Amino acid sequence: MEKITTLFVLLLIAVSQGAFAQSTIFGSVVDAENGNGIPGASVIVKGTITGTTTNSSGNFAMMNVPDDATLQISFVGYKTVELPVENQTRFNVTLEPDIQLLGDVVVTANRNQHETVTTAMGIERDPKTLTTSIQTISGDEIRRAGDSNFMNVLNGKIAGLQVYSANSGLGGSTNVDLRGSKALGSRMLYVLDGVPMTNNRGDGGNYDLGDGLSQLNIHDIESVTVLKSANAAILYGSAGANGAILITTKKVNVVSQNASTQQGAFGQRTIMGKIIGSEDGHGLSGVSIVVKETSTVAITDSDGNFVLKVPNDTIIIVMCMGFRTVEIPLENKTWYEITLQPEDL
Repeated sequence: MEKITTLFVLLLIAVSQGAFAQSTIFGSVVDAENGNGIPGASVIVKGTITGTTTNSSGNFAMMNVPDDATLQISFVGYKTVELPVENQTRFNVTLEPDIQLLGDVVVTANRNQHETVTTAMGIERDPKTLTTSIQTISGDEIRRAGDSNFMNVLNGKIAGLQVYSANSGLGGSTNVDLRGSKALGSRMLYVLDGVPMTNNRGDGGNYDLGDGLSQLNIHDIESVTVLKSANAAILYGSAGANGAILITTKKVNVVSQNASTQQGAFGQRTIMGKIIGSEDGHGLSGVSIVVKETSTVAITDSDGNFVLKVPNDTIIIVMCMGFRTVEIPLENKTWYEITLQPEDL
């Protein structure tokens, strides 16, 4: 009788192990295009909450996986793969990019993916090429808020920006703090239609007489763009070290067949261009472009590009350390590609 009981117990254990056979599995998840491991990919047992993620090299390991289970491997931007375990312990998984998920979608405040954003010195850039934080709010949205000082409207609409209003009521001055830029004495740069300005507070003894920004009519504002870092505002030099707020006002649309007539009426125009080195043809950054006999200056960006407002019939001086200084009389055009020669030539 004891032998029969023992045999029955052993048979029961064998049947149980067969019905609930589990294994420890391991493997790797790689990109189909370059063969590199994909860190953070999800590996789960389908229909359960059991799972793990790949490490920095794309490898994974998981214990107690049923032999009849199905693995589901997924990662953002890739097609999901399902693999039956079937008593296997090693899995080499290749994920292919999901083209539908990787469409060019860029989200910016009040702009769609086909538009550009205005950066420092009024340069228009494709938002997909930016590595700095820039956010824009339209004049229509500012006016809908109904506050006479447009700076108060930015509170809660521009991420990381905190605007503090004085207790003096309507027309009072404001103070601005930007997250990550709260050092003692730090102050953002204000740029009105391309011209840097100071936002001094009116001193009336014990009375707040407002500041420069509070005097702007909100109905004249086209848009406000906040450059949230020193890199974004680098073209403004040390003044933009704490970021910059670019204020663009509405312009009068003048219909004319001759653009030069409009330029002559206002006495100045905007030119753009690129400064390159003669030896390698690459753009030169940090080059100074000065309007002769004035204090108007522009500095080229990391690609050698510049934008500058100039009077009609003037001369610009291009200066860069290690290169010869050149003077260029401006012609009736808006784009200039200027090549600098090294000083030793």
